[in-house]
Amino acid sequence: MKRHEKLFAQIKDVRCRNAEDLHRLCAIAVACIKAIQSIKNLQTIPIRHRNRQYFLLRAKTGNNFAITRPVRDDLFIWEADRIEDLVNRTLTAPWESAKADGAEQMIYTLQQAVAMYLDIFHQSAAPRVVGTFFEAVIACSLNLTSGLEVISGTVQIPDTDESIMMDLGLKKGDVTILLVATKTSTRERLSQPFVQKRILDQALLHPPKSVLIVVGDVQRLRTDRVQHTFTPGQFLLYWKYITPLDGVYYIDVPPQAESEAFAGRVKRLRQLLSTDLNTLLS
Repeated sequence: MKRHEKLFAQIKDVRCRNAEDLHRLCAIAVACIKAIQSIKNLQTIPIRHRNRQYFLLRAKTGNNFAITRPVRDDLFIWEADRIEDLVNRTLTAPWESAKADGAEQMIYTLQQAVAMYLDIFHQSAAPRVVGTFFEAVIACSLNLTSGLEVISGTVQIPDTDESIMMDLGLKKGDVTILLVATKTSTRERLSQPFVQKRILDQALLHPPKSVLIVVGDVQRLRTDRVQHTFTPGQFLLYWKYITPLDGVYYIDVPPQAESEAFAGRVKRLRQLLSTDLNTLLS
């Protein structure tokens, strides 16, 4: 248990914002995978849903059984040496758009390794800690691909005592030019990035652009099924009647968001890393 407490403390302390910190995040993820693989009688439950292959893990910890969140089989890497090699290749200068596919798989693997570990060993803390870890993985990846400083904090609203919390911001000099909201899913508070962008567009003379980055919208249903929780009608209402975002990027795009209505609105994260980020920052 002491080993798990030490690893849990490392995960909770993550506040990385620089590309080189990806080595640290990789080490944490690999440690999580090894801890999971060491569990006796670990059960893998494969699930096919809407042309996507997922798996759940079922493990006994103490007197209790834990079942992890769904993880997409084709995006996740189990082998430590492959993960470390992918991180090293992604970090090798210079950054090139051809690395975007690998970077997306790297981000998904690091994130979901930690998420599964927390689902098994620290279930009560998983929702909060997983979101903070994802924010760090995205921050380091954006620093790598853009070369810009990545910050967290608030945006002050002029002529008021109020401010808007931001997950991440990319800065050129003293100016924040891109806000990035990060979510492990949009199951809760989908409206938040739309509302914040609407406020900033009206309150600031030169508002930053705003994007949303999401892991995916799939959740476990009982012990052997999954469901996609994306709400397409709600998303389109926010887009039309609050304000459009400058981009929404998923690693695992929900099947509901693959219709013509979402063309150009919902994209894979690798497209942000390969081409769209340069356009947003220009």
